[in-house]
Amino acid sequence: MLLIAIGLYDEVEETGRNNSLEGAQELKLPITANGRISLDSAGNALPDYYRIRARKGATLILETMASRLGSPSPR
Repeated sequence: MLLIAIGLYDEVEETGRNNSLEGAQELKLPITANGRISLDSAGNALPDYYRIRARKGATLILETMASRLGSPSPR
């Protein structure tokens, strides 16, 4: 069985170049960001960085769906 999620917002794929703070991918809210965990040569999960703009006092809800959609946990 393949699980999918249908969101309310526009979707964007991760660039694959967002593995450092300097290369953080800018997102414009509201948005759904889709991506995959990449592994380094030792098999360790590489981080993904994103940049968002928010107003002071704003409430943000950041939710991940990976495990609920069957994605394995990184080691």
